[in-house]
Amino acid sequence: MKKGIITLVVAGSLLAPLAGFGLWMQLVVLRTDEFTALADDLLARQEVRDALADEIADQAEEVEPRLVQVGPLVRTGMSEAMRTPAFLQIFRQAVRDVHAQLVDGGDELTLDLDPGLEIVRQQVNEFEPGLGDQIPADQVGTIQLVTRDQAPYIWWAVDAMRIVSIVAIVAMIGCFAFAIGMADRRWLALGVSGAGIVVASLLLIGTSALAQSLTAQWIEAGVNRDAFHAVWDELERSLQVQTLLVGLVGVAMAAAGFLAQAATTRDAR
Repeated sequence: MKKGIITLVVAGSLLAPLAGFGLWMQLVVLRTDEFTALADDLLARQEVRDALADEIADQAEEVEPRLVQVGPLVRTGMSEAMRTPAFLQIFRQAVRDVHAQLVDGGDELTLDLDPGLEIVRQQVNEFEPGLGDQIPADQVGTIQLVTRDQAPYIWWAVDAMRIVSIVAIVAMIGCFAFAIGMADRRWLALGVSGAGIVVASLLLIGTSALAQSLTAQWIEAGVNRDAFHAVWDELERSLQVQTLLVGLVGVAMAAAGFLAQAATTRDAR
């Protein structure tokens, strides 16, 4: 293949991870319903429930110091309360509100679980009668997840991907289309382009795992780090599903291109 065609294929392949990530941002992260749908999987993780219970219990202990002596029991009851369908409904709405804060450009992301405190109090009372009544009925269920000052890159990524993702997708398709259109052996160019998409898809999955490992080092070991890994795993799973679908498109392109090229070469002999 000519140098220009090779350059276009390489450029398209390099753009593929960015395009894939951008597509996931557009279809999942920036869409309220799809983002909120992650709430069910998140709350199903014990690590997430334990982290939420730990945050609420810490705030409750500041208001009611007597709870410190029975902290483990309170946290266990809170975590169990979060398994109930009623609390899940409240958690879904809280996640929806977090999404609105993110896409609207707020300076902090806050999870408001105050409406679920009554469920928590009732569940703790089942573990130890009267103990749940000591938990404040409000003002201790608001959890600050992150502020813009702490992690500005979250907001940068959302703002950038609104435009960059679309540009990357169009540019990637353009590179592959021009490469195939300019090639003398178009089936071969199609096959190589498909192989490039497959390699890029695998690269994106590998990069995500590496990013998780590096980011986790900045989070305090213990409940918070366990929760971080659980949340990352759920987000990564949806990214992996989409990336694998894109990779399958690449496999189909590669198979069709290489097989057709082989058949063409055989017929020419």
